[in-house]
Amino acid sequence: MELMAVLAMGYPVEKERISPRKDLSEIAFLDRYGGHI
Repeated sequence: MELMAVLAMGYPVEKERISPRKDLSEIAFLDRYGGHI
């Protein structure tokens, strides 16, 4: 699971810091990685 590695690298921290743009980050993340799996 490379996704877990990416999340562990600090993505969750970045999402917390930009909570207003959390949804945009999730959509972009899923669009980039979720679509390939």
